[in-house]
Amino acid sequence: ISASVWGEVWIGYEVSCVAECSSSKVDVEILRAPGNGINLNLYAKTSGFREVIRLFSGVTESGCGMSLVIGVMRHSYLNFCIEGSPKDGVFSQELPCCMWEGRFGSRYHGTVHEVVYLHDSTKISVKISWKAVES
Repeated sequence: ISASVWGEVWIGYEVSCVAECSSSKVDVEILRAPGNGINLNLYAKTSGFREVIRLFSGVTESGCGMSLVIGVMRHSYLNFCIEGSPKDGVFSQELPCCMWEGRFGSRYHGTVHEVVYLHDSTKISVKISWKAVES
């Protein structure tokens, strides 16, 4: 296969994959967190990928939010994971590292909203808005 034919085939493959995708916009907002903040890790896994995608890793506080966009093949799932632990080691006995996982079926359009409680002092809003990708 020549380079030009290979390029045309590959572009055709990418366009066909995009035509079969939905865009998931994930809005995460920290509604309540310990006074010193939390160490937050956000991960996603979607069809077609073996690896877990690290979306965010850092310290955040109440009122902080972020928006992330992830492409998901139609008729498949988006697995979303939140890990949180206290920022300050002083509270580690009271507030151990907690984890939440959600699995969301892809859609052409629509919104799903979850309120996640990692422990008594941490409350996180997760909103996923689906939109069909137009080729």
